[in-house]
Amino acid sequence: MAKMKILAVDDEPNILLSLEFILEQEGYDVHVARDGEEALALAEKIHPDLILLDVGMPRKDGYEVCRIMRQHEGLAATKVVMLTAKGREAEKKKGLELGADAYIPKPFSTHELVETVRSLLGSGLPFCDGSPLFEVDQQGHCRHRSFQLVLFQQFLDCCGYGG
Repeated sequence: MAKMKILAVDDEPNILLSLEFILEQEGYDVHVARDGEEALALAEKIHPDLILLDVGMPRKDGYEVCRIMRQHEGLAATKVVMLTAKGREAEKKKGLELGADAYIPKPFSTHELVETVRSLLGSGLPFCDGSPLFEVDQQGHCRHRSFQLVLFQQFLDCCGYGG
């Protein structure tokens, strides 16, 4: 079965790197764009299942990208999640009115991001199930594992030291 495609769009390289890492760990095929024009061109090429879209970007902001996508026959059904530092109600309302499916303010929690993506893409998997970013503790609660621990375990696995 083909992996679901996600396009992450942000002009901040560190945020793109984080999004790419988190979502690849969850099993998604992740593509990245650094501005609105690049996002539209790449979306038309790859037809993602979901787009994580920053609002404040050069060359076309996230609102404009969302508006254009909703008018584009081949992209109109793509799920859109606005990820932005503009967390005021007016900005959230504008994004949703333009057709965004969800709005997550920055800084975002990994848990909220993954749950939102899974919800919009129809994943029936429990949140902790199979994700290397989370684990179930002794009390049965889902808890976040540190990126350093995840990376260390992947290093051990790739070098033949993992158990």
